[in-house]
Amino acid sequence: MTNDVKYFHIEGIEILAIRSDYSNFLGKKARIMEFLKFMRKAEQVGKKIKKIDLIFATSTPLTIGIPAMRLSKKLSAPFVFEVRDLWPEAPIQMGYIKSKPLQYALRKIEKRIYKKAAHIICLSPGMADGVRSNGISDEKISVIPNLADLELFSDENVNQTLQDEIIKKWHLENQFVISHIGAMGEANGLQYLLDACERLEKQNVTDIKFLIVGSGKTKPLLVSKSEKQNLQNIIFEDMIEKKRCPYIFRFSRYHHNEFFT
Repeated sequence: MTNDVKYFHIEGIEILAIRSDYSNFLGKKARIMEFLKFMRKAEQVGKKIKKIDLIFATSTPLTIGIPAMRLSKKLSAPFVFEVRDLWPEAPIQMGYIKSKPLQYALRKIEKRIYKKAAHIICLSPGMADGVRSNGISDEKISVIPNLADLELFSDENVNQTLQDEIIKKWHLENQFVISHIGAMGEANGLQYLLDACERLEKQNVTDIKFLIVGSGKTKPLLVSKSEKQNLQNIIFEDMIEKKRCPYIFRFSRYHHNEFFT
């Protein structure tokens, strides 16, 4: 294997992983370049694989569907396309793609991918509506929403001692904690949390804390703004392991009965 492609064997599944330098911190042009590089490399690697029964392509971005279409034809294997975000609709609404000719071209590609796919999986009813708006029949669409690992989030799986240590570290005793765990990109729109923090401080609400865990392009700006506004009710932490998420979500047990308007 080359440095760009590595082989893994995980629980009976063979995986060829293609290196990508994509990051939430990248600018628009750099992201596009990474999308295109991955698209080309995926097709190059896919051409060398034999005896393919099914190709599964999951977006975003939309360009993931292009090598899937081409490999489906070359390898004579059907492909299933999973829609995790409606592209190009999402970046268009966010103002990333303003060129009308480019919007038209991307929507043509979107429609072609839907048409060529053997089946389409959508993660929400709204996404399914977006796919249908391209003339795709219901028979070709399945809605499979995101799932939760119930065993991971069970009480038995939480180490009370470790949770108490976290509460002590962040001074969360007798606090109602509002958490965001995950990406901090522009699409997440986390500025509203800072607005809520500022509003609470102006109302002298001292027993509500915001815990923002993760990383992303907007994190440095959010941290800078919170420091400039001297917000005392917001905590920023770096990314954590998935197994630690239940410890944070259980903080909602430390709450009061007041609400603010």
